[in-house]
Amino acid sequence: MSDARFVTLKQVGDPVEAEMLVDLLRQEGIAASTPGAGQAAYLGHIAAATFQVPLQVPARDAERAREILGALEDYDEVEPEDVPAPPLSDDDGPYRGRVRSDEPPPRKKLTAIAAAVLLPLILGAFGAGHFYVRRHGAGFVLLALGWGCIALAIAGVGPALVGLPVIVALDAWGAARATDA
Repeated sequence: MSDARFVTLKQVGDPVEAEMLVDLLRQEGIAASTPGAGQAAYLGHIAAATFQVPLQVPARDAERAREILGALEDYDEVEPEDVPAPPLSDDDGPYRGRVRSDEPPPRKKLTAIAAAVLLPLILGAFGAGHFYVRRHGAGFVLLALGWGCIALAIAGVGPALVGLPVIVALDAWGAARATDA
């Protein structure tokens, strides 16, 4: 009868941590369980401080389980000078030793032209090519001109719509020139 008795080793606030500890103990041959872990998972981390999940093992395996869990808490920290740094090459990214450049990446001509032609058709974003190549002043001028043509057309000046393809062409041409510069 004593074999069927379970002992609570600790109360765990995080249901994910509880399941990880159960898995670790099961890998070591100890039948561990966390009654209520499923319900705690529904509550999420909000109620983790108030809803504790018991980590339970059979009484016969309690001492061995305590040793395993104790080994998780008693570890030797690795000192940074003990670990040799890996060799770096020029191909390594900015987070692996290479100095990060403050210059923005170069813009692509085809992308600038596509932005200048497609975004006005989809979003009405005239001047998008200039915004892409970081020429914001010219982008705002073209945006104002494009919407001005649309406003005039709505007001009844139909020939104002002829200006829209001209604005799109100017945007594509200017953005392509700006990528070459």
